[in-house]
Amino acid sequence: MSDAHAPLTYALGDPGALPFLGHFRVEVRGPGSVLRVAGRVAADADVVEAHQAAAEVERAVRSVVGASTDAGSRHALLRALWQTLQPGKVLERDAVDLGLVAIAADREGVSLSGVGLTGAWYALAGRAPRPLVPPDHPLLASALGVPASLPGAMTLPMVPNLLVVEVRHPSCSPVGLPSGDLRAACGVRG
Repeated sequence: MSDAHAPLTYALGDPGALPFLGHFRVEVRGPGSVLRVAGRVAADADVVEAHQAAAEVERAVRSVVGASTDAGSRHALLRALWQTLQPGKVLERDAVDLGLVAIAADREGVSLSGVGLTGAWYALAGRAPRPLVPPDHPLLASALGVPASLPGAMTLPMVPNLLVVEVRHPSCSPVGLPSGDLRAACGVRG
């Protein structure tokens, strides 16, 4: 790859009156790299607490480039992300209900890592979304919360235009991919 390119990355809204409670979406760039993170935290909290928790995660993700030993490497960005999210580092709260997907790209390729996901789909230009991994894939097997050890990363063989994930909810069953407008289902306007 001549320049770092990562797919647009979104998390689906949840069922209920407040579908995007605790949702966050952040992009940071290093020299020749990009990190996109989407997810949710504090889904069962009140609106104020969920907003504060999501803002705290966003701030932590924005600090990753500075915390990375090599901000030009997608692998170093993912490692710095997970180290930053470890309890006692940057987050003030214990993020036991955190679910997120992280896409990191550099000139060599694109890697994906996540926690607390129940589904992941990708789309190429002009095509319908397809499952990124089978339902029994380890990417979809982890519980909510920051893992005790650094999770692995999956290298994507191609760069899709769009990646959409469903984050495990602490009290609702998974819904799956909606049949309507995907971007609207992820809270994207325009």
